[in-house]
Amino acid sequence: MLVIFAFVLFCNVSTFLGSFWGFKNIPPPSQTETLGTSSSTVDLKTCSTVDLIEAEGYPAETHTVTTADGYILTFHRIPMSRLMAHNPSSTPGPPVLHLHGYESSSAEVVLRGRRNSLGFLLSDQGYDVWLLNFRGNVYSRNHTDLSPDDKFGPFWNFTWWEMGSKDLPRVLEYILDLTGQNKLQIVGHSQGITALYVMLDQHPELSTNISLVSAMAPIAYNSHTQGMLRWTAQFLADIPNFASQSEFLAPSEALNSISSKYCQENSTTQTACYNFLFLVTGFDLEQQDRSNLVNQLQHFPAGTSARTIVHFAQMILQDKFQAFDWGEEENIKKYNNTRPPQVDLGRATPAQAIYVAPGNDYLVQPEDYNRLVAELPNVVRLHIVNYTMWNHQDFLTAIDAPKILYPHIIEEMNRYR
Repeated sequence: MLVIFAFVLFCNVSTFLGSFWGFKNIPPPSQTETLGTSSSTVDLKTCSTVDLIEAEGYPAETHTVTTADGYILTFHRIPMSRLMAHNPSSTPGPPVLHLHGYESSSAEVVLRGRRNSLGFLLSDQGYDVWLLNFRGNVYSRNHTDLSPDDKFGPFWNFTWWEMGSKDLPRVLEYILDLTGQNKLQIVGHSQGITALYVMLDQHPELSTNISLVSAMAPIAYNSHTQGMLRWTAQFLADIPNFASQSEFLAPSEALNSISSKYCQENSTTQTACYNFLFLVTGFDLEQQDRSNLVNQLQHFPAGTSARTIVHFAQMILQDKFQAFDWGEEENIKKYNNTRPPQVDLGRATPAQAIYVAPGNDYLVQPEDYNRLVAELPNVVRLHIVNYTMWNHQDFLTAIDAPKILYPHIIEEMNRYR
């Protein structure tokens, strides 16, 4: 989720450079934060997506698949609602797969409790909810042969291109085989939809297995990006290829300790924490649940490759939706062309419901999402959130999201069940 990038940029640039020069991470803190939920108390330092789901009384499952290139992905499932779980004759409903954003994880749609989190609301509607974790995050930091602990190692040689071309096809195959269904729905935020469009470009035959895509703040074209990511785009794009093959914005006890100390509700520094976030996402303090910020920061950043953010920076500067640009010489070796292949959005034929902000989402600006909508062949709904200051993170964290956004998403999804 790009919302965390600004807050952790300073901390993680030093960590990133420290990794290069051999410095050690800060030792973990000794204190433990706790989160009160409706049914139990969850340890923020150790809780997982499964813990968050079960704490709200819902059943939770963990599944794993191995991709063709050896990445071991762990993802989560809410097979039925908390009420259905008490009925022995209950069976899962139609499957829906959620695709998380940059630096995020399966936790992003279960962090705000059962009344406010999209994952729980979809479960209450009778959906069989699957929550993916792309390669490289805290749940999918594993491989059959490669070590994620190898600095600048081949494990980290990926971006959202591989998430779409390698991870998603394998996960779709697994879910459809296990459920016995021939179609599912996709819900996603930000980079999750970026990866989806890559999959549909590289594997267009999978379009027939998707009944509806519900895309929140989808990133395809992004040359009109504003804020921190735009300001740092040239710096990021200039990072040498060897240096971008590394872990970036990894979960750390040090960062958890900093966020717990300085981002607590009622602390004098919490507004500064939000302002760092807003430098990336757009400013909208009114919609933030201040009591939940530390909880969010305990789960984000969730880890990915440095090359992934470099890839986004390339998109901003080159105004193209395309594979990673290695430079002309390496492009010829990898693509048999001096330029990377571009995504053909005409192959994204499933029905698409697009949900965007009026203009305060720094990462998905109207000029860019209108270009995306114009190239998609089957847009059934374009919904602009009726809130002027809506930003990139509000799709997941806004106080009013359950009132002014999620009902529209669920209404459209129910037409395609």
